Amino acid sequence: MNDPLEESDESNLYNSSDNIMRVKSTSSSIGSCDSSNYSQQVEEGGEKKKFKMSINQNDEDSFNLAMTRLYAQEDCPVYIDLKEKGNTKTLLGSGANSDVYGLSNKIAIKVYKNKAAQRKINSEMRTLLLLKDIPNVPKFINYTKNVMVSPESSNDSQLLHSSSAGAFQRGLIMERFEGVDLFDALMNTREIKYPCPEETIMEEFLPGCLKILKNVHKVGSHRDIKLENIILKKDRKNFGDVAFIDFDTFTSNENLNMHSTRSKRVGTKAYISPEDKQFRSRGTPSDIWALGVVCLSLLGAAEVVLNHNALYRHPDSVKLIMDKVLKHLSNEYKQLLLSMFDKDCIKRPDASSLLISLNKIKNKANEAQQNNPQQAD
Repeated sequence: MNDPLEESDESNLYNSSDNIMRVKSTSSSIGSCDSSNYSQQVEEGGEKKKFKMSINQNDEDSFNLAMTRLYAQEDCPVYIDLKEKGNTKTLLGSGANSDVYGLSNKIAIKVYKNKAAQRKINSEMRTLLLLKDIPNVPKFINYTKNVMVSPESSNDSQLLHSSSAGAFQRGLIMERFEGVDLFDALMNTREIKYPCPEETIMEEFLPGCLKILKNVHKVGSHRDIKLENIILKKDRKNFGDVAFIDFDTFTSNENLNMHSTRSKRVGTKAYISPEDKQFRSRGTPSDIWALGVVCLSLLGAAEVVLNHNALYRHPDSVKLIMDKVLKHLSNEYKQLLLSMFDKDCIKRPDASSLLISLNKIKNKANEAQQNNPQQAD
């Protein structure tokens, strides 16, 4: 049976968001979608009104709201010139079929290369709309077919509208979480101490990730959880203040059930679960396995599990890795992590169960400290 959304007009996908204000520009000077002051014509309930929006870049909240409204205009033109000095639009990451750019500290755009299938883009739009109420997951803002990146000439923004149609690219505009991905934080910026202390991972980071997964798993599974797809927020209170990105491999529970006998293998090799390796994914348990690999990596086993793909080649080796490389782990946390690597995906605990177990361990430790305050000191 065909997915009815697959056959619908693509405009219906991104016009379905009730929160998007439809804006039509009356000025030809905002082709780059970053003018500080401009007049616009807004359609609200069929009634057209003219208004002038002033963006005060010193007021961060009003600036971000104005920028969101600006980028929500229908088929919004986006001009990205990476050669321009002082340009706030920066390349955040690259993939086989797309590049991600920051448009502001709260907005990003995923620009798809010409070879990217429209079906894949539509699927990612559906995913972001499906997850729109889940905290710490990028919120959908708009879809545009009017993107130009680093043209030969960096003249005025009219160039955007006068270029040939073949020069334009498609872009998915979404919420941006300002911060650094865990791989970058570990290898480049060194914002993460390696190996990470047990308390930081098990009492802050893991609960933060599980709270996101608990909500995501109500509707589907991410299927590509890894260090690069977890953002450590810039304005974080602790190591648990994270966000998940890159949902292009997301699979809804409904779609996964339709292909329960044999699924398509997706993800990154070092993080792939035994059932995914055998094309028998059950979705959410595979996310738990991958998150376990992330935790082992941060705790000190990155070289073994990432560089040598140890758990992909030998899924039974997790206990050996913990005993040899992670001797410092307390037994209770070791047992919890082992449960995340149960080869039987049906027995693998879900996000809610793991949160309950972590809370019990923490409460037990707090009780022990209260009963023996001298030991705590």
